[in-house]
Amino acid sequence: MKAKAETLEGVQQKYNSKKAKYKKQIDELESENQVFSRELRHLKTELNETKTLNEKLTNEMENHIKSIKNEWEKKCQEIELGSQKAMVIFFSSLSVKISSSP
Repeated sequence: MKAKAETLEGVQQKYNSKKAKYKKQIDELESENQVFSRELRHLKTELNETKTLNEKLTNEMENHIKSIKNEWEKKCQEIELGSQKAMVIFFSSLSVKISSSP
């Protein structure tokens, strides 16, 4: 009977030792999980901030491109009008020369 009690006590000590070991591992893993959860929240926040910034910059760039396009279209129209005026003046002077020549 004494041997059974000692064996039972030995098994119980092994059980308690393993239990303490696994409890320690669980506590360590829970601690790591909390660290990773905080880091994940931080990274998600950074990602959202970066996304918002990128959207803002994209909108600003689109607006700049539109204004540049409008400026160039205006300059092209001015050049076109200048060319048309020059052609009108040239042909007018040419027709005056032709009509005044004998």
